[in-house]
Amino acid sequence: MAVIDARELSEDALVSVLLGSDVPVVVRSWQDSSSFGHILDEHGDVPIDVILEGGRYRGESTTEEPMALADYAAALRNASLPDSAYVFTELGGVDVSLGGFALGGPNVSAPARHLFAQTPELGQLLAAALARQNAELSAVPHRTDGRVLLSAGTWGNGRPFHQHGPALFALVAGVKRWFVRRPNATFAWQTFEIPRETLLAADALPNDWSEQLWQCAQRPGELVWVPDLQQHATLNHAAWTIGLTMVMDVVAPLSPLHEAVQAGDAAEVRQLLARGVNTEAAAPNGGTALHYAAGLGHCEALDALLVGGASLQARARQGLTPLHMAVAGGHREAVELLLRRGAEVNARNQHGLTPRDLALQLGHVAVAQRLADACLALGTC
Repeated sequence: MAVIDARELSEDALVSVLLGSDVPVVVRSWQDSSSFGHILDEHGDVPIDVILEGGRYRGESTTEEPMALADYAAALRNASLPDSAYVFTELGGVDVSLGGFALGGPNVSAPARHLFAQTPELGQLLAAALARQNAELSAVPHRTDGRVLLSAGTWGNGRPFHQHGPALFALVAGVKRWFVRRPNATFAWQTFEIPRETLLAADALPNDWSEQLWQCAQRPGELVWVPDLQQHATLNHAAWTIGLTMVMDVVAPLSPLHEAVQAGDAAEVRQLLARGVNTEAAAPNGGTALHYAAGLGHCEALDALLVGGASLQARARQGLTPLHMAVAGGHREAVELLLRRGAEVNARNQHGLTPRDLALQLGHVAVAQRLADACLALGTC
């Protein structure tokens, strides 16, 4: 990862560097970590939702339990909650309409507002980053919303690989390990599992993963910047880790057809197609509605799109076809449907991977065999 020293930059220069970076950045010496020491003592009444199985590194339970931050810390100490219990709670949106930082939204708690009133340097930096991002998007029909989140946990839990808008993360306590997918990585990065019990204090990635992932260990008073839509995962590396982050989501609404597909509403998909909507309209990631249906395994909506003339050859970001998307999700029925409709079994993405290559990398053995059979039947293997 890129590393910069905040002492060498003004706030405005720091924001410019971060927003202009297309690689993750670690900001050292941003703030004296002792200034964060009051977070738990003075703001333990901040309401949070605890993900009870959040420590499972790939995949999380949706079971959540509401409580206050201080009660969560106490429950971990007395073992009334499992070590896997993890916090990733949205505190509210950023409102910069008055020229500064303020939490907005109908459900923002008074304790959360008070927390940020006591962390003015962080609030000011988040507000400056969001204001700059919005200014740079002013020429296009998009805007950026800032979501502020609090994360907390104990040794070995964290967030599995995921992506969202650009994010700026401030660590309050503990140590947080970061793993960010490199743009030229193969899909094999999705199968990586970090062996928590062997990491100890080492910063090195195991098994030469450095070709696939950037990584760093973040410490209190440091910032980590993750650019737009870069897949990343985190791993708490101390008995108690807590951080505050702002995710900047570019608001570019999906088309009604994409939304119908996401909801798995095949009837709505058919109605929209009957009205003549554009089947090839692309989402911000370049994916058409057919990509979404394939990736989600919504076969009835997928079939309706194919009947409606949606292109099997459309390419999303990284050169992915709908068949690649169905394979990535391990959706065998969707793969079968796409093959029957003539999807190109040997299409390669920008990294040279065919759908079968992808299936093998992700361990989808049955899907890989079906693709191999299709290839042999066509005589193209």
